[in-house]
Amino acid sequence: MDKTNYLHIKNTGVQWLPTIPAHWDMMKISHMSSLKSGENITNAEMDPSGEYLVYGGNGIRGNFDSFTHDGNYVLIGRQGALCGNINYASGKFWASEHAIVVTPDREVDTYWLGETLRVMNLGQLSTAAAQPGISVEVVNQQKIPFPPLEEQKCISKFIELKTVKIDNLINKKKELLEKLKDRRLTMITCAVTEGINPQVPMKNSGDDFIGDIPEHWETRRLKFLTQGSLKYGANEAAESTDRDSPRYIRITDVKSDGTLHDHTFRSLDEETALPYLLKEGDILLARSGATVGKSFIYKRHWGKSAYAGYLIKFRTDVKLINSDFAYYFFNSSPYWRNINSTLIQATIQNFSAEKYGNLRVTLPPLEEQREIVEYLRLKLESTDIIMAKVQAAIDKLCEYRKALIFSAVSGKIDVRNLENPEG
Repeated sequence: MDKTNYLHIKNTGVQWLPTIPAHWDMMKISHMSSLKSGENITNAEMDPSGEYLVYGGNGIRGNFDSFTHDGNYVLIGRQGALCGNINYASGKFWASEHAIVVTPDREVDTYWLGETLRVMNLGQLSTAAAQPGISVEVVNQQKIPFPPLEEQKCISKFIELKTVKIDNLINKKKELLEKLKDRRLTMITCAVTEGINPQVPMKNSGDDFIGDIPEHWETRRLKFLTQGSLKYGANEAAESTDRDSPRYIRITDVKSDGTLHDHTFRSLDEETALPYLLKEGDILLARSGATVGKSFIYKRHWGKSAYAGYLIKFRTDVKLINSDFAYYFFNSSPYWRNINSTLIQATIQNFSAEKYGNLRVTLPPLEEQREIVEYLRLKLESTDIIMAKVQAAIDKLCEYRKALIFSAVSGKIDVRNLENPEG
């Protein structure tokens, strides 16, 4: 193989990758591949006994008795919270309308191509509407580094060898995190459905998802616990980064621990944001896509904020329900069983304000709600601290993995000599 010196570089004119090895090419994706969205298929049409896998934008969705593609392909998530996500599909499979299928027009290494597209962070190309999404036309115009085929294969081999140990560490820490999440879920579920007094008499709640509750509790539909009505957010583009304007919260801003990402900050001008400004204790509920059911409780320390159209605002009637208690309920097993049961019956992942309004919520006396909230805060504190540390370790490993892959696919390191792959 040609051992061209990697010290010789050239400028690309591309912001995310200013330089590449001098003997590499730089070309638009449209000049080396054709991109096309998959075929429409609903959840109702899929068949668990189908022979072929169905891929959406975020991976496997189910099975079907027919296929659209046969071979090895890279798939790009087209819309939703994980738009720009990269997956691989091989053999015979059905690509749904939520996946962009990448079909190379020239001979390439599939894994090299997928990992190169991954480090490009295609999700940032979202059209920035309230529901994130990327178009084939926009992706086609992006430029990609294009090394000779043999170097592509070397890059793939290097990535596979070097990421095995990292992935094992990440998986072990994720397993620990899942156990901690299960413990947390159990504590929350017990508190919001059974209370904190184990001696209290129980009764049937009348709701299959909730089960038995303390005798002096009741359940009510969400629509009867809200101040005003459940409201959709602003259908505005998330373009401004002016931190002096109200923050524009989208579901993609919400982290798994209930806080907000800083790097995704977007804002709206005061006039546009005014009808959608949040108050202390307002709860946002995701209504569409892969994050349906996810919730976020707004606190003043986030600063003046509005919310996007694919979120629904639940402002509690404080005379009936404590907002923190409601937020804990939205993180309990009965809530998620109800959400998932409804989605299984639906043709698309969508949970409207009407559906949310008909969800039943446990309703202890208001003072007991406050006691449960304080109990959970104290009970969950140590678990949350451990979870935060484990998540930080996972994030650090993922960043290292990402940096390693970026160095390989961008030509920052010469990976052509694999005689000592473990070195």
